[in-house]
Amino acid sequence: MRSRIIKLGLLVLLLVLLAVSIWLVGEGRATMFIESGVIVSAPIPSPTPEESWLILPPMPADATEADIGAEIYRLVCRDCHGDRGQGLTDEFRATWNPKDQNCWQSKCHAPVLLPEGFILPHYIPAIIGPNTLARFEGAVDLQKYIRENMPWHDPGSLTSEEYWLLTAFILRENELDPNISPD
Repeated sequence: MRSRIIKLGLLVLLLVLLAVSIWLVGEGRATMFIESGVIVSAPIPSPTPEESWLILPPMPADATEADIGAEIYRLVCRDCHGDRGQGLTDEFRATWNPKDQNCWQSKCHAPVLLPEGFILPHYIPAIIGPNTLARFEGAVDLQKYIRENMPWHDPGSLTSEEYWLLTAFILRENELDPNISPD
């Protein structure tokens, strides 16, 4: 009897999660697809804007593209990918205010969201460090992936130039030449 109740509870939970995903799809905030036999819900990329919504601080006259990309990283990517590109680790979250350290709590990035909220994956990979870019064939492949998938909550929301500046920063931090493959 107890195992039947547990199974029923798990089925109800699964149906609730599926209903939330379907609602997000219906609202135009997500898309659903099957990956490795699992139903996945992901944000729909925005069309790349012509004008930036970012307000960058004044940069020195000799700032490189990677320097400007570092500011974009700080404003857009740092909260998820870490202050050093290490990913969303327990150690990185421990530097935050204690009430903000559980990203997946209700009213933050859990399935019950504020209108401007979004569901945050539990694993956010490092993007700076040994072999973190090994899956990309080069700068163009990396930039394309970033443009189509980031930021997680609003893919495609940066300008084309901002995606290239961000790519330049990530390549520099990984000590990679933008003209060669990251192998």
